[in-house]
Order: sequence, then structure tokens, then C-alpha cells
Amino acid sequence: FERGGAVMPFKVNITVYSGQAVPKTAQAALKADVYVNVKYGGSKRKTDGVDGTSTPVWNFQIDNCEVSGLDDTVSFDVKYNPFSTSVGIAEATIRDLLKGKIWIKLSKGGELCVGADSNDATLNSMTAGVAGTQSSSQAADGDAGAGDGFDVVETVVEESGGLKAGGGLKGLMKLKGGGDEDSDASDAEDDDNEDSSESRSIELLMPEDASPPAKGSYRVLVHFIEARDLVGRKDNAMPAPLFVVSTCGDRANTKKRKKTSSCLINELFNFTFEQKEPFDMDLEKLTISLYNSATTFKDELLGSYEFDLSLIYHQENHEVYNTWVALMDVTGEKQEPMGYVKLSLAVVGENDDLPVHDDDDEDDEDDDGLFKCLMPPTIEQTRKKLSVRCIKAEDLFKLKGALGAPARMDYYCTVTFGSTQARSKKCKNSTEPNWNEELVVPFNEPSMSKMAKFQIKQWKRAEADQLGGTYYVDVSEVEKSPSFWSQPRWYNLYGAPKSAEELSPDAIASLGEFTKIKKRMNEGRMSGTAYRGRVLLSFKVEADPAAKVSKKGSRKFNRVPALLPIKTFYLQVDVLQGLELPTSKECSVHVSFGSEKYSQKSEAVRADQGVHKFMSGVQPVELRIEGSLEDVPDVFIEVFDSKRLCFIRLKPQDLLGRDNKAKWHLLQRCPFREVKDFPGFLLLRCNLDERPFPRSNREILPSMHTKTFKLLTHVYQGRGLPPADSNGLSDPYLNIHCGGQIVRSEVKPKTLNPVWYETYEMTVNLPEDKELQPAVSIMAYDEDFGGAFSSFVDDDFLGRAEVPLSQVGEQLQKPKWYPMTDWASSSGDMGAEGELLLGFQLIPLHKYGQFLKDGRKPDTLVPKMMKATLHVTALGVRNLAPFGLRAVQKPLIEFDLGDKRNKTLRTKQSNQPNGSNANFCQVLKTSIDIPEDPLFAPVINVRTIDHRIGGLSKPMVGATSVPLFSMVQDLLLERDGPDAADQFGEGGEDLFTQRRTTMSSYADSDDEDIDEPENPTSDGVDGLNHNRGAGIELSRAPIADDDASGTTTDQSIHEEQRLLPNGTEMSNMQSEQAGNDAAGGSGGSSKSANKDGAEEIGNDDPEDGDEEDEDDAVLPYMEGRNKLDMELEKSLGRAPFQNYNMIRGAKKGRGFFAKLTGAGQLNEVGVFKGVFRLELSAEEKEKKKAQQPNSTGRDPIPRAPPINATELRPQPIVVRVYILKGYNLMSKNDSDSTDIATYLRVKLGGQTMKLRDKPVRGNRQPEYFQSFELGTTLPGASQLEISVMEKNIFGSDNSIGHTTVDLENRWFSHHWKKLIGPIKPVEHRNIRLPTSGISQGKLRMWVDILTDREAGLEKNKMWDITPPPPEPFEMRAVIWRAENMKIMDELTKQNDLYIVCEMEGIEGGKTLKPQRYETDTHWRAKEGKGSFNWRMKFHFRLPMKKARFKVQAWDQDLIASNDSIGECTMSINKFTKRALKRHRDGKKGALAIYKYPKYDRNKKENFAWINLFTREKDKKGNYKSQGKVAMEFQIMHQSVADLRPVGKERESPNRDPFLPPPDRIRWSLLHPFDMLEDILGPDLCRKIKFIGCLLCCIAVGGACIVFVGPLFSGNILSGVIARGGKS
Repeated sequence: FERGGAVMPFKVNITVYSGQAVPKTAQAALKADVYVNVKYGGSKRKTDGVDGTSTPVWNFQIDNCEVSGLDDTVSFDVKYNPFSTSVGIAEATIRDLLKGKIWIKLSKGGELCVGADSNDATLNSMTAGVAGTQSSSQAADGDAGAGDGFDVVETVVEESGGLKAGGGLKGLMKLKGGGDEDSDASDAEDDDNEDSSESRSIELLMPEDASPPAKGSYRVLVHFIEARDLVGRKDNAMPAPLFVVSTCGDRANTKKRKKTSSCLINELFNFTFEQKEPFDMDLEKLTISLYNSATTFKDELLGSYEFDLSLIYHQENHEVYNTWVALMDVTGEKQEPMGYVKLSLAVVGENDDLPVHDDDDEDDEDDDGLFKCLMPPTIEQTRKKLSVRCIKAEDLFKLKGALGAPARMDYYCTVTFGSTQARSKKCKNSTEPNWNEELVVPFNEPSMSKMAKFQIKQWKRAEADQLGGTYYVDVSEVEKSPSFWSQPRWYNLYGAPKSAEELSPDAIASLGEFTKIKKRMNEGRMSGTAYRGRVLLSFKVEADPAAKVSKKGSRKFNRVPALLPIKTFYLQVDVLQGLELPTSKECSVHVSFGSEKYSQKSEAVRADQGVHKFMSGVQPVELRIEGSLEDVPDVFIEVFDSKRLCFIRLKPQDLLGRDNKAKWHLLQRCPFREVKDFPGFLLLRCNLDERPFPRSNREILPSMHTKTFKLLTHVYQGRGLPPADSNGLSDPYLNIHCGGQIVRSEVKPKTLNPVWYETYEMTVNLPEDKELQPAVSIMAYDEDFGGAFSSFVDDDFLGRAEVPLSQVGEQLQKPKWYPMTDWASSSGDMGAEGELLLGFQLIPLHKYGQFLKDGRKPDTLVPKMMKATLHVTALGVRNLAPFGLRAVQKPLIEFDLGDKRNKTLRTKQSNQPNGSNANFCQVLKTSIDIPEDPLFAPVINVRTIDHRIGGLSKPMVGATSVPLFSMVQDLLLERDGPDAADQFGEGGEDLFTQRRTTMSSYADSDDEDIDEPENPTSDGVDGLNHNRGAGIELSRAPIADDDASGTTTDQSIHEEQRLLPNGTEMSNMQSEQAGNDAAGGSGGSSKSANKDGAEEIGNDDPEDGDEEDEDDAVLPYMEGRNKLDMELEKSLGRAPFQNYNMIRGAKKGRGFFAKLTGAGQLNEVGVFKGVFRLELSAEEKEKKKAQQPNSTGRDPIPRAPPINATELRPQPIVVRVYILKGYNLMSKNDSDSTDIATYLRVKLGGQTMKLRDKPVRGNRQPEYFQSFELGTTLPGASQLEISVMEKNIFGSDNSIGHTTVDLENRWFSHHWKKLIGPIKPVEHRNIRLPTSGISQGKLRMWVDILTDREAGLEKNKMWDITPPPPEPFEMRAVIWRAENMKIMDELTKQNDLYIVCEMEGIEGGKTLKPQRYETDTHWRAKEGKGSFNWRMKFHFRLPMKKARFKVQAWDQDLIASNDSIGECTMSINKFTKRALKRHRDGKKGALAIYKYPKYDRNKKENFAWINLFTREKDKKGNYKSQGKVAMEFQIMHQSVADLRPVGKERESPNRDPFLPPPDRIRWSLLHPFDMLEDILGPDLCRKIKFIGCLLCCIAVGGACIVFVGPLFSGNILSGVIARGGKS
């Protein structure tokens, strides 16, 4: 502030008004104080504390704050007691504060209202203009500002030590070195030295656009990391923790641990579930439970937490990472959490990427202090309850008892939410029970479950209770709407039919499968096929801190809610026709409307030419029901012969009306009966109304009058049909069904992409009304045997397509691709597989003659063609599996387009280098006819034929398909330019732009087209003369010499950025530091040293300050090497060769041939590698040139140049594989966390290298650091297979999974050589099994590919990635004394005190067994003090992760169990890291010993006070110290420890430091009273002395009375007698 040319300080008054949306902590829930630290001009003040809420109000003014200028910054730090937990920081300048009240944003959310004023007139005049300008601006903007028109100053402070993904606890407290200061006083002494703590209570949200998980296999991973603040049922009792995880019926538990309130767990569990339905994933739960194993009999459940699997699956990366969870008491006895556990959870499906994190991410403790007390995380929970009024039920099933005997109908109901269940009392022997009971289920928010489950069960005396029905309700919806409680409503229950006659004789073998389906239906996991009753319920969610689970019959209510109005509904069903029903016998249609008493059936009718003509109306069904239309049960319409064949379930809302039109309905097969045929269609007219229908037989609709039509079905092509034969192909034909007529197409042998181009005619009788005409059904079958055998065997069903005739007219429309569905799935899954290209015409028969004369029937279905040249670059086959127990000998490849117009191409036979990896190295070229419309684009069928026994045997060993759709599009765009996009239909212009952009990214402007060799051979095959030496170089040669890189590192990174898929930024490729991968690494640069931190004795080394930087040097093999969090192929762009998986085996196959041969297993048997390319023929190019004379000749769609055959010269290659780590590996014991032993196996061609004799033992996150070198020839054996094997002592080893690296796609890729550069990045590769699409884990690795010449260069020698061996260390902990210990023996006011220390950590990914030592017992410790002078020695190896040191204080009891006084768990990561660095830096002598706390000559004692805690808190909600222990620590390498030995406890050699005998009670019979006082304690001894004195007095008095009393009495008596005698 300038005044008179001089800069002078000035004073302001700073006011903190209030806050809004201030983040809370656990202390806030207990109304702990929240205050604001205000820092300005080098000074600091703080406001008074107020009750912790989200809207605190302080109105606190700090007067006379001296600042030096208007631009000085004032910092506001909002904190909670007791540990000064910071919940946000904000900053503002003096200039902004002087404007008046302003709102500033806190760094962790929320806002703070602050301001300032000054008594300095000059200053006020200077700021008046600023304030006035701001006020006018606000007036112009209206209510744009936040709050009450205040200014909003957005100041967000960057804070170190913030939360990582998933949240977690940061440091809450530091240990103070030396002195006897109380910890609370020390904390309040200097708030700047307090670590900020932050932990979040997780609340996962389901994305709005989340779709149900797809059907398939899923893997669930649960990683228990650590636990804190665990308590038992008794107050301040420590449990022996046992954690249990359960999901989908599977269960696993961690190892048992000794009594403790915190522990390091580090156990990983895997669960795999096959073929989960989407609805299953929405309902399945994952429950985390905490048990106390220190019980005599059954483990005691303490707390639990539950997640929805679908909620986890829809999170980013399908995971909840590194997150604290509060385990709540399920009984409701305790409202506070029973403990906290840190977890990482993941749910991944098939082809999902398995999330992987660096180890440093999981070790999220920011070690600002050498020893940091780890306090419980702050998670705010709100107690609520779900109340369900179970009033009554109707129409429940009369379930049968054992052996079919009648059973008592004793029904009860349950409500389950989370892991808590409430149950009603059973209502005896009634199918219409009246419970009138309220069930209460408490839960805590935030909750990771959303669906509550209501079930009705039948009580059984001697067997398991039988489930009657299930209903699910969304608790979040109940909470939003009070109408769920105020107005009860009926909920209908559906499930499996009760009749055991559903099972046909041929279905008994499938009884187990049917039992599973029945269970799933009754549990509400799949659509029910029968009505099972209904129940009257109401729901409510409300907050209740004292909510407990209701007990059976404890909450009966006599006042029944008002009954709903009774309504009558009438259902009229006219059954007109049935088509393609699965029987030709007489059958009838049953209509059921609610319970069995509301059902009717039609007359039985036999099929007439494939049509069941019922043409009758079912008698109207009358249903009297309470409620509205929403409460009416669904209508079931079933087709019966002697048993139920098929059915349909209709919603009443869809039937409302009196004059609805008839509709065709597709029936569903009964899942409890093996029906092989298609279920068929029913033509129904259904009406539902509250008025009755006439009961007389009504005339059938006149529109049902039929007419004869001619139906023309134009069959063009099929593609992607499922294989049904053992060779991986099918022999497809079509059955066309319409109006009871069937026409069969021609059989197309050995293809999955048949081409027909044929028209099939049929004459059918159909209703005149278009809307009543049935659909055309096209059934695709695979012919197994033809001719005379066809009547004895069943052909395999491939799929079905359906086309409504209402969309068909007389004119032939453009054909469409119709997907095929599988109606035969027992689960109801109608997933499509395969497509058919079809067209239809429907002509009245009387017009058909004129129709033919007019030429409206197409003469041919073959579309207009154009000439093109097909180039097939056949590189070879890779890893062909044996066929017929023999290896492939001499294969060749056939290519055909499935029709006779185009000839079949064949490669030559080859067995070089071997039959399984044969190289063809040919470019085949032929002229073909290609449709001008991409809709008709053909598919190239690729077959591998093996020549055996000199060609006498030629089995097909594999097949695949190559669609030409996109190639035809590119060809048309090349010929016609953007105008061709009009042929592609809607979105054609966008498609043109998309194709142009996509292809241009693959084109290399530096590459020039390589002309095809002249004088091709007559058969269209360009041969390769290997002797001539002509070879391939698809891109530039491999980088070899000093200047081979070609570009700088920055340029390489810039170019590489363009290759990352889907707009991924370069941030995904992070620079890898040395310590991240090597076991010897250590991470993280440290901050300034703690003033109470360690200091070495005689530390005169000026370079010792470099200990603040703890990063090791970057490992040589990681210099300049980037890291990819995915597989490298995803960032390389388009591969130079396409890989086409060859298949063999059948995917379909329920017919005779499939059962006879055992077919039904589809396998990938190898890979064909090649490139397919279409070019305009010379004739088409001339036409284009004539039509577009100004054309530049360049393709509008840039494409990669054709491959020249002369570029395919094999050359020897050296492959080096470096494997660093494995992540989340599965094993045979997939739900167990037991240690496993794994090793690596690498296969390339005929070479196999494995390290079975060097397995990595310990866990599912193995650290391999192993390398392999193999040789091969490229082109040639190029499929590098890396497997992770599990070593077994007995039996063969198990394959956990494998990953395959295609070396050719890398070697021939210019992206690999040029853009990635000579230093290849580290990648993460998923390993999978052939039988499962789920990732079985990941490998962190990289691959180098070199020529022989490059491999021989000194600079390219193989990297040594073996990490340095762990170093042995010794830590010496000295326990001097204890003070302020809580007194556990209230009688004697003393403790029998002893201290327990425990050390644990993770080495090499394996959790070490805790080292636990105890001091001797200080008997009769008075005034909370104890003296020990005790040394403990801990031995371990460094580096170590998550190093923890635990201190416990116990009171020993001779009879009962010992009492826990308190505990403190500390992170000592930084302490161990500095010790390791000191050793590696070569420190010697005294400097080789790292000590804590630092030595201070000015202090009499040098030790650290460690405060111990329990759950006990003071009145303000702060954790209350239960005492403190004075300790000091030394850590040194074992070699140094051997040179300077010391004894354990107080044994010799007793030095460094010397431990004198402790100051304790002295046992001496010479001083019995002193000894008695020491034993009993001073208080009790004083009481005993008082009582003794009192007893002595009483005894003396009694003796006096006994001895003096008679004498005195005798004297009196004699005196009396003497006086009487005188008288």
C-alpha cells in the first residue's frame, strides 16, 4: 500500500460469515466443531468452532489483520476437530474481500462466504471505485451471482495428498517426538503441520443410458486390501477378524487373524459364472461380511455390506477401485459401523478388458511422516428402514407335499433387502392367508443395492420350505413416492406351473435342467409361465436412526387399511386359427384369467392341411377382483393336446376394449417339455371390458372369408449361418411355410453363405383382410442324410425368419436381409445368428395369368453385375490344429464366391516350414462379376484342404468366410464418387464420408503403388521363386544402425499419438519409471522433512539431505520406454495382413447325425493370413475415364497399395519376449485366495520354452521379470503364444490362459517400425482360455523383433530385467515406558500392563506373516504408568509395500480374557524406503543406521510418544487417547546389524541404547505393608487400612466389655446388695 511514495502495511478486519454445501466427515455426524483457519501476511488466526453441518454459520470477525498490499492472498482452511481434518481450502485477495460479502469455492466442494473492511479512509477511497463498478455490473446481470447477489471468486487450491481414484484415507495425525506433551495439545499447537484427511463415502450411480448386461459368462474379482477400526459386540472389544465374500451362491473367506482392530489383508478372490442371464445380473448381489472368529463355537457375525453386481459392472472400467466400505451391524444393536474395510471390486464379462492398476496406485498412503498413525476413514451413514405391510394373499398354489400327498398350506412371507431379512408369522392351513403384519428391514445409505425382494413360502416340517412366488420392488422408487404406503395394491406372482405332468416321458433325462428352470421362474429371474397368486402390500422408506429388524409377529396391526373397490372384468377370446402348431392331432385352446376357477377352453380341432381351424369363441371369463386394471393378472392362452404344448402370456392393458381386431400371436414353447417343432401361431381376437359379453355363439367375423393367392418367395442369399456339421460347415436348405403349405428349397452343400437366386411358388388360401393374413415363416435346416434316410433322421435346425404378409404386395420390392432367430432356446433367448436375403410377391390366383403376361415376374434374380479384379494375397496358415489325430501335412487354400459364375481359386500346396504353419506367399488374381448394388455383395468361402498320402486323401481341415460388402462399397465410390452413396440408401452420404475418413487414416502418403509383376501365369497365380531371392518388404526395412531411428523421440511420440484408437490421448502411454516394475524400485518424491523426523547420530554429511528425494535412478531397460494400458495391436492401426480364424466343428446339432457323431463343439483350429482387395477391371476403368475426363485418377477413398508378390521373401528373425508381471490370475481354485505357483511357457512354431523349475509362488499378482529369446522365419511361424501355467504337485499342470502375439502383423507394419520407434512400449495383454471369453488375467510385457544382424550388435544385446534381490534388514524397536493408560481394574485402580508390537507388509505381492512380540508384564502398574525398557528385533526384507507397525496395550487377567486398552497402527513406508536408500547409497558407520526420532543433545530423552486409541470418544466426538507409549526405532541392513549385535528384551549385549532394569514394585517380605500396598493399590490399601482400624477398635471395645464388663457389673451388684443389707 503506497502512501506518500512509501510502501506501508495497513490493517483490515476479515470476517468469516457462513458456508454452504460444506463437505462433512464422521465427526460432523456427531456435531463435532468445525472452524476456519485464516492465514494472511505470514500470520494465522482461527474462528470459533460451531456445530458441524453442511451450512455452518460463524459470523466471526478477525480484527486488525496486518497486510502489505491489495493483492495479498488470504487463505481459508475449513477443518473439523479432533484431528483438524481439512474439508476444503479457498483463497481470495484483499482486493476481492474489500468488495463486501463474496462467495469463494472450496477445493473439495462447497462455498464459503467471507469479506473484509478497513478503517483507513485512503484505502476505502481507493477500493470504492472497484466496489461501485462491481455493484453496477451485478445490477446489470440480475441474479447471475451466487448466493444473495454476492460475488463468486473461483479459487480452487491444488492440494497435495489428495484422494486417488476410489477414495481412501490420507494422513490424519503425526507422532510428536520427545517430551510429555499431550497429543491433543500438540495437535492444536500448529495446524499447519497437520496432515489433511479426506475419505469419501461411496455412492455409486447407475448411468442413465445403462443397458442390462448381456447374456454370457462373467468374472467377479474381490480384493481385500486392509481393515481398520474393527470392534466386537462388547464395548471396546477387539475381534479376531474373518472376512467373508459371497455372491451368486458361492462363498469364500480370508485367513483368520488374531485379535486386532486393524489388519493388512491383501487377499484376492475370483468367482466365475457361466451363461448368466441379463435379469440375473440385475438381481445378483455381492455381500461383504465381517465375523469374529474368537468364539467357542460358531463364528459371530458383526457387520456386512452389499453391492448390486450390475451397479459395479456399469461403473467406469467395470470396477469399484480402492474404496473404503463401512460394515454395519445387521442386527441394528449398534448404530455405528462395526469396522471399515478397503476393497477393490470388478465385474467383467466376455471380451471386457480386465482393469489393472499400478502397485503404487493401491498403496495410497501419502507418507508425509516417517511414522503415520492410520486412523479410521470418514464415511457418513444414514440409518433408514424399509417398512412393508403384508396384509393378505389370494389364489396361492395348493402345493403338494412329499410323494405327492396333500400338504398343509402354512404360508409366510419374507422381505429381503441387502443382507437383512424380515419374516412374518405363518398363517396356518390357508391358500388365502391374512397376515396383517408389518415387516421392517433397516439399511444404511449410501447403499449399493436398490432392489428389495418379497417372497411367499410354504412352511414344511421335515423338508426345505417351498417357494410360492417372488416380487421385486425398487426401493429408490418407493422412497420417492408416498403412494406406495398410503394406498395398498395387489401384486401378482408368476412362476412355474405346479403340474408335474408338464414333463413328457422323453424329458425325464432333462429333469435336472427343468428343476433349475422352475427355480429361476419361482425366484422371478425369468418370465413365469403360470399365475401363482397375488398379494396385497404397501411399502414405505423413512429415516430411523434406531431401526431394527422386526421379529416374527411383533408388529401386527389390527386396523386393516380400507379395502379396494371390487371390480368385475369380462374376457372374451375368439380362437380363429392355428398355424404350424407342433401337433397334427386334435388340440384345444385353454384361456386362464387369474386362478384356475377363471378358465375356459375351446373345442378340440384336428389340423386340416397344416391349419387348425377353431373358428369358435371361448365362453367369456368373469373375474371379480379388488383393485384397478393394473391389478388384474395376465391372461394365459395355452394349446393342449393331452398336455400343454405351447402358450402365450398377454397383458390385460393390451386387451382393453370390446371391438378389438383379430391378431396373429407368436406362441412360446413350454420350457418344461421337449418340443422339437416350432410352437406356431394363433389368430385370436381378445376383448376385455367391465361390461359382460353376450353368451350366445356369435357369428365369426365376415373378414375371415378366404381367397386363393399365389405366393412367390424370391430367395437370394444367406450369410453367417451357424455350422451344424463336424467340418465347421452346413448343408443348408429352406422350408418356406405359409397358410399350412410348405415348399422346400435346393440344398447348398458345405457352405455357411449359400447363394440361391431362385423363386419358389406356392398356392395358399388366405383371409381377404390383409391384417388377418399370417406371416411367412422361413425355416433353415442342415441336411444330414438325404434320399431314403431322410424319413428316419431329423435334420438340424439352423434358424427361422418371419415376414408379415401385410408388408407384401403384387409388386416386387427391393429385397431385405432378415435375421434368423432360434426359437428352440430353453431360456427364451431368441438371439439372431445368420441372415437371409429375401423378396416376396402375393398375387390373387385369378390375376396370376395376366400377371405372367405382363412380365411382372422377374426372369432372373441375379442383380446387375460389373467386372472387377480380385486380388488375394495368401501369406499362409498359422497354427493349424491336427485333424484326425494327425498333424496337417501339406495344405492348400480354396477361395470361391459360392456360385458358378466365378471360378474357384486355389493356392499351391505347401509344407514350408511345416504343415501347421505353411507359407504360400502368393498373390492370386482373377476377374470376377460383382453386383453393382452392395446389398448383394457376396461372401468368399475360404477352405483349407490337406493333401495326404500323395493326394489320395484330401480332408477339409478348416473353413472361414470373408464378406465383400465394404469392398464393393469402396469399389462403387471409386467408380462413381460421392454419387454412389445414393445407392446405399439412407445415410449414404455419411457412409461415404466415414469410409473416406477411415481409409485415409490407413493410407501412407509416402508409399507408392507397387505394380503387379508382368506376365502372370495363365491360371491367374503370381508365383514366387524362392531361389531367386525376390522378397517382401511391406514397409521400410527393420531399423538396425545408429541412425536407424529416423526421427527424434518427440517426433515419434507425436506420430504415435495419431495411432491410438478412439481418440485416446497420449496420456494413456505414460513414462515408466524404474521403481514401478522392478522389485527394487521405490516411488514418490517426498516433501520437506518432519521437524520431529529421524536424524542420524553425528550426521555431519552435507549430502545427507538428498534423502528427501527417494526416487531411484531409472532402470536402464525402462529409459525412454512408454507404457500402454492395453494391447499394442489396438494402437497400431490397420494390420498389414488380416487374420481369419479357421473353424471346425458344429455349433448347432440336435439331429440324428449330431447325436451319432457327438458333434456340437465349435473350435478355432488355426488362422489364415492374407489380404483381399477388389479393383475395377480395365474395362470399367476405361468407362470411368470416358465419363470423368477431368478425373485425377486418384481414388476418392484412399486405400493401402496392393502387395507385390516379390515382397514376400522369408528371412530369419530373432524374437525377444520380456515379461514383467502378472495381474489377477485365475486358477482351478477360482474362488479361493490360496497361494498358487505359476510359471511361463512360450511357444513359437515348433519351439517351446518353459520355466517350470522356476515357478513364482505366492499370489495371483506374480512378479516374473523373465525373458525369452526364440528364432523364427518371417513369413512363417509367427503366432507367438505366451501361456501362464499353474504348477501342480500331482497330475498335469493347468493352463490359466494364454495370449497370442502375431509377429508378422508387427514385423510388416510400418507403424511398428517407424512410429513406435526402436524402443517398444510395455503393454498389458489379456490372457484367455479357448473355452471362455472372460479374461483370466493380464501380463505386463513387451516384445522385440530383430534380424539376425541386429541381434548380434552390442547395443542390441538382450536386456537383463532381473530385479535386484531383496535386501535383509533388521528393525530394533525399544519400548521405554507408557503413560496415561486407561485403568481397566476399577477395584485396585491398577493395570497388569504389557505391550504388543506387530509388523506386517507385502513383499513381492505376497502378504508376509505378521511378526508379533510382547513385552513382559508390568504387574500392578499405578496411575496409568508402566516401565518396560524392552527391545524387540524384527527381521524382514526390503523393498516392502504397505509396511505397517502396530502397537497394542493390554491388561493381563489371570482368570478371564485379557482386556484391550488401545491400539495404534502406523504406516512406516517412508521409514523403510529411506533405510533402503541409505544402504544403496553406501552409507557406512553410524550413518548406516537410520533412527527415529532424531538424536537431540539438548533433550534428556529421545523417543516418540505413540498415542493409542479405541472407539471411545469425548463429548465433542473426538477420538480419545487411551494412553501413550514412548518408543524409539533403529533400522539397518542385516550386515550392519551383525557387526553391531544387541540382545533381545534386556539381554546381553545390552547397548545402543543401554536398557536399565525397569522401575517397578519390589517384592520384599521385609516390608510387607509396602508390598501389600503395591499389590492392592494405594486406594484399596487405604480402604483396607481404614476397615482394619475400625475392626481393631471394635475388637478392643469388645474385649473391654468382655473382660471389664463382669467386674464392673459385679461391683455394681455387690454395692447394691451392700446398700440393701444396711437398710
